[in-house]
Amino acid sequence: MKSLATLHKKALYYIPILLLLSYLLIKSHFFILHDFSTYYFSALFLVENTFSTATYDALSFNEAIVAKGYEQIFAAYYPNTPFIAAFFLPFTLFSPHFAKILFVVLTVILFLWTLNKCFNYFSIPSYYLLLFPILFFTSLKSNVLFGQVYLLLFSLLMLGFIAFEQKKWLLSSFFWSITILLKVFPILIFFFLLLKKKYTAFLYLAICCTILLLLSCLFTGTNIWIYFFNDILPSSMNGQLYDGFTAAAKSALMLFKNLFVYDQLVNPQPFINSYCLFLIVQIIYKTLIISCAVLVSLSQKNNLFTAFSVWILAAMLLTPNGSSYSGILLFIPLFAYLQQCSNFEISKKSAFVLLVVLAISNVPNHLFSQLPLLLKFPRFYLLLLFLIIFYFSFVEKRATNLLAVIIVLVLFTILATPNLFQNNKLDKSNYVLNNEQHILISDYEFKNKQLVYKYWTKDGKKSFLTNINIQQSDSNYLSVQNNQIYFKNQPLTTSSDLKRQPTLVNGTDIFYLSDKNRGYGFYTLRKIDFPTQ
Repeated sequence: MKSLATLHKKALYYIPILLLLSYLLIKSHFFILHDFSTYYFSALFLVENTFSTATYDALSFNEAIVAKGYEQIFAAYYPNTPFIAAFFLPFTLFSPHFAKILFVVLTVILFLWTLNKCFNYFSIPSYYLLLFPILFFTSLKSNVLFGQVYLLLFSLLMLGFIAFEQKKWLLSSFFWSITILLKVFPILIFFFLLLKKKYTAFLYLAICCTILLLLSCLFTGTNIWIYFFNDILPSSMNGQLYDGFTAAAKSALMLFKNLFVYDQLVNPQPFINSYCLFLIVQIIYKTLIISCAVLVSLSQKNNLFTAFSVWILAAMLLTPNGSSYSGILLFIPLFAYLQQCSNFEISKKSAFVLLVVLAISNVPNHLFSQLPLLLKFPRFYLLLLFLIIFYFSFVEKRATNLLAVIIVLVLFTILATPNLFQNNKLDKSNYVLNNEQHILISDYEFKNKQLVYKYWTKDGKKSFLTNINIQQSDSNYLSVQNNQIYFKNQPLTTSSDLKRQPTLVNGTDIFYLSDKNRGYGFYTLRKIDFPTQ
């Protein structure tokens, strides 16, 4: 009878999160497809054999969706892995809206089951369930309404860790390999396994990742994976997202780009205009983050959960694109900290950490968008603070001497070496527009001797009349071949950006659509000088 009463009491603690998730599920039914459209339509194109490298082009992707008869959608497949399309294939059996509801319901059920398993496995006091919907409100809301995958990622990461501690190598590797192929950043789990000398688990994970990748190739083909590793992944890791400088990415990378990289249109006044300095600062930052994770892992010889958690936290700090929905992953380092530092008892330190996590997960970044640059990244600063707390809580002082210096130097050398061989081809192009009001220009034309461009929104294409005067235009003899602009079979460009619709304007300039330094297919108007004979 006592155990039954305890069970009933514990069930009461689930009421707030059940009510919140039920409300969000109902609201999701009346919500737009949002991010789920990216997953659904990429899988649909895979079914129809139209999934290709063009899917990563934001403009091509949206045009293909409209061609299917779906409107009021603004999606971008970049920078997702090809595995995403294969993973969501079963959902193409249903309409987009029903598929989204089905996916969200399934992930919510799995999430609740995983959450209950975690509370039991780690002996977390049930009253923390009352805090959960408060701490992770924004993240839960975003995942359910947008149809995002982070509730699934959380479940797979935690189920994988529990299976790992139980020495169920195959099961843990299966769960973790799915997360790696879905979102890449959990690949840091390999470092965790190496540092903890879990070589068998490392081998199982490597094999599982390889098998899943090969299985996905049966659907997507190998060329798209080669394209992903050669072009998409390096571009996204270098911060080519949206307009290339957006603070909405909430990451250290975007802060550093805004500080040190000049862009005539988007970032005309950096703090210091030095791409070299940008690279150096970025390398130092990555070195310090990874070094902190390494030192915590080495110091936590008998606590695998803390060592595992710090790599999840490091991955969140290293990703070039932060998000509100990824905040649910903070559960992992948060409860690792509370377990080891206070055995889940509420103290001043634990209360402070809870407040930090609350702020990270729910900080309204749009309120900071109009502030000076250094104040636009509150989520990044708070995440960094959380890692610092982790470091000073779990790394013994003696571990910060010679070992720390060696780790920092080795990592700095490894991370810096590839940048020495970067091929920075000279690009003499400039922007056509003086300011940017729209993130994705899809087309342009000339009416009454004025430039008119069309841009993409969730409501479809719209037109914008500029004040740029055009006396004459001619697209004859101009073409795009192998992603370069040609005039009479002579190449005029060498840069790697995607290019469309070159037109000779006023006999002096060549206008064209380009995604230079931006997300794939997020075109704007650029121009180069027309070579005169």
